[in-house]
Parts: sequence; structure tokens; C-alpha cells
Amino acid sequence: MDGYDIVKFIHILAAVIWVGAGLMLTIISLRAGRSTDPTEIVKLGRDAGWLGTRFFVPASLTTLIFGIITVLVGEWSFGDAWIIIGLAGFAISFIIGAGFLGPQSEKIGELADEHGETHPLVVQHVKKVLGVTRVDQLIILAVVLDMVVKPGT
Repeated sequence: MDGYDIVKFIHILAAVIWVGAGLMLTIISLRAGRSTDPTEIVKLGRDAGWLGTRFFVPASLTTLIFGIITVLVGEWSFGDAWIIIGLAGFAISFIIGAGFLGPQSEKIGELADEHGETHPLVVQHVKKVLGVTRVDQLIILAVVLDMVVKPGT
């Protein structure tokens, strides 16, 4: 095992953790969305916000950093179509996370504190945020497909 293999392993491990956790959150949110207990979905919304800053951001940044290092030490080029697509997908996901999911997850807590966790406005807001996380997850899965297929090679 050389340095390239180690860097690529860390890149893939971080991606597996990031994507796997996102899929699990999606599955749990679908289940919570069918619950008749509004506190269940609000708790999930709060947990997702907490996980975003403490888990998803570090996992996604580790994936990006070690992906870039993998390109630099490997036989790849930043001009390769599949790498450009992967970086674009990451950028879109990052913008969704930083520009929408992060701020809106904080707003869930504020709304819950102001109106109470079972208030319809809070539940509606959580469902909107979780819907956007599903779109984000699809983008990330498209990047995984891109990494496997490597179009243009």
C-alpha cells in the first residue's frame, strides 16, 4: 500500500460515511413523516441540524480534501470530465447545505422555541427542510455514480 492508496482509502471512507449517514437520515425522515406524533419529526429536524454541523460538514470536507489530494498524487487530472462533474456536484451540495439547510435548521429551533414543538408551522418547516435534504441526497448519489462510471475516461 502506497501513499496514493492511503489517500484514496480515506477519500472513499469519508464518502461512504457521508453518503451512508445521509441515506439513513432520509430513511428515518420518511418514517417520521408518516408518524402521527408531530414531536417525532421536529426532533428529527433538530437532530439533523445538529448532525449537519458536527458530522455532515466534516465528512463532506474530508471527502473533498482527500479527493483533491487523490487527484494530485494519482494519475488523474482536474480536467477529467468525471472529476469536474464530481466537484460541481459537491459545490451544489455545499451551497444547498450552507445556504439553505444550515440556516433553516437553526430556524427550526427558533420556531419551536417561539411556538412550541407541535405547532403546525414548525412541523411544516421541518418537512420542507427534510424535503430539500432528499434532493441534496440525490445530488450526492449522482456524484457517487459519476465516480464509479467515470464518464470521459
